[in-house]
Formats: sequence, structure tokens, C-alpha cells
Amino acid sequence: MRLILIVAFALFGQQAKPDYNGTWVVNSDKSAKAIRDGLPATDRMTITVTEKDVTIVNQETGLVCGFGKVPIENDQVMPGALCSAKWDGDQLVTTMTRKSDPNRSKAPNSSNPTLKEYTPFTETRLSRAGTELKVTSTIYLASGNEVKRAPVVYDKAR
Repeated sequence: MRLILIVAFALFGQQAKPDYNGTWVVNSDKSAKAIRDGLPATDRMTITVTEKDVTIVNQETGLVCGFGKVPIENDQVMPGALCSAKWDGDQLVTTMTRKSDPNRSKAPNSSNPTLKEYTPFTETRLSRAGTELKVTSTIYLASGNEVKRAPVVYDKAR
């Protein structure tokens, strides 16, 4: 009897993952701060989640993040960018890491202080509630500081 309960819990106790697949458009009202910080007011994102990876196409740039131990290289996004994905409960978490390159540790002509420091990785969390998708990103700097970007809310395209 105890074995039956354990197996039943294992099979039915796991929550189904939310479906992030589809095309999402930015909700300008709920993303006002992110738009003021530079997000295009007409931002559009298409997400495809499979068992082995996540593909996120934002405007024209595609990012592929692999589930598991081996991140996927994404040179079209930025040279030496590696991306991995994992589930954290019902949140989809992607982590983009730059390969170590001492020549890229500074961006001397940039007025953006964040870009002047080497950025080891950016963690992005996607959470879904109904037809809304909330995206939060944190940039972890080599200095140990964190830069949290304003959350962006997307609506499922009809």
C-alpha cells in the first residue's frame, strides 16, 4: 500500500509546467518603466519550449538555451554567449554567460556604466499567469554587484 501511494504521488504530485510557447507582445501600460529604460514599446517575443531546449526570438535576434548540463553557444546574440535553461517550480529560468575574454572586460566608448564592467552572466525568469507573461532579469557583474532590470509584462498574441 505504501508503495502505491509513493508511485501515485510521484506521478500525480508533480505540477505540469506552464505553456510558454507562442508569440507574446509587450503590454505598454504594465511595462512603462522598462520602456522608459529602453525597451521598444512594440517589443514582440516568440518562445518555443521543447524537452531539450528553449528558443526565444526577440524582435529579430534568436537565443537558444539548453536544458541540462551543457549550455548552448549563441554567437549571433553576442560573441561567446552560452545559454542554459532550467525549471524553478513553474518559472522558466534562462542564464546567459559570456565566455571569459580579458579583451572584452571593458567597453571604453560606452556611456552606460553597466557596460563598462565585464558581465559574467544574466539570469532571466519567466513566469506566467493566464494570458500574461512576466519577464524579470538580473545582471550579475564581475564586481559582485547586481543590476535588476525593470520587469516586462507581455500579453499572449491573439
